Amino acid sequence: MNQRTSNVNRQVQSVKILHTILMLVWPAASSLIVFFSIMSFQHKDSYTLFAVVLMIFWMIYSYFMLIVMRNINLQSIAVDSCDFDAYLECMKYLEKFYLNKQAGIGQKVNCTDAYLIRGDFPGAYKNLMELWQSASIFTRQTRMMYDYFWCRFYAELDDAENFAICLEYFRNHWLRQTDLRENLRNKAGLLQQEMNFREMLFQGRNIQAKEYLTGMYRRERLRSQYEFLKYCYFMGRIEFAMANFSVAKHWFAQTVSFGLRDHMSNTALLFLKKLEEMHISYSIYPPENNEQHLIHPAFSMLSGIISILMGFFVMMMLFSL
Repeated sequence: MNQRTSNVNRQVQSVKILHTILMLVWPAASSLIVFFSIMSFQHKDSYTLFAVVLMIFWMIYSYFMLIVMRNINLQSIAVDSCDFDAYLECMKYLEKFYLNKQAGIGQKVNCTDAYLIRGDFPGAYKNLMELWQSASIFTRQTRMMYDYFWCRFYAELDDAENFAICLEYFRNHWLRQTDLRENLRNKAGLLQQEMNFREMLFQGRNIQAKEYLTGMYRRERLRSQYEFLKYCYFMGRIEFAMANFSVAKHWFAQTVSFGLRDHMSNTALLFLKKLEEMHISYSIYPPENNEQHLIHPAFSMLSGIISILMGFFVMMMLFSL
């Protein structure tokens, strides 16, 4: 088992602490702030409407900033650090403390992502089947993600028949409906792009699939280590399907070189062993478009914390007038 880095440990603790604050501490703290504000309003003539409005905006801003900080740490664990065991640990922790059952179920649906990345297909199947018992209370977005994860489940298993069935169901219910809100329609379109790529692979449209991936690379859409890992893996699969075995060997070796413990890396290793058994050598020249270019997000935890504290101090100064 790979040893977890101190940075990942810090991020895991940040995700758990921020989630606990959001679910347990923040509701109580908000209630107390509102209570003491009302009391202050009754006993202080200097309490102004501006202070009340500022307090409300600060509470809303702080809540959403905490969500942003939690989600950025979670995303960084998955796509930058690529510690998928830590990612699953956090995803399961995020299922806790929800007063709204629908919100908790939505998070449990999203947990399927961690199972699939790790290649834990029994865990993913069990999670999806358990969720079916609560399908009657799914929100529309939760149901969309649930249907999407069934497509991904069969795609990762290379089960073309069941994938086609799930994809057709997804298209009928989420892309051909006219009564969807714009945000759901946009989300369905983004999910559809990924599934269209998987469909190309199943249908043997390898040249089209390769053009899609190289287009993503040239437009600098591969902004994290995990996205570049996926790119290398699928380029290897495409070249292998096109019988360009020497080139495919380069891509699979590059995938394995990350040293990760996920489904794609494990599968790439199996392909490498198969190519070794076939006595395939590496091509003389490495493939094009194989340099990694990472784009780190501009947001930092420190800036979020400072903005929350500054808002708090300004609010307290107004209350003391």
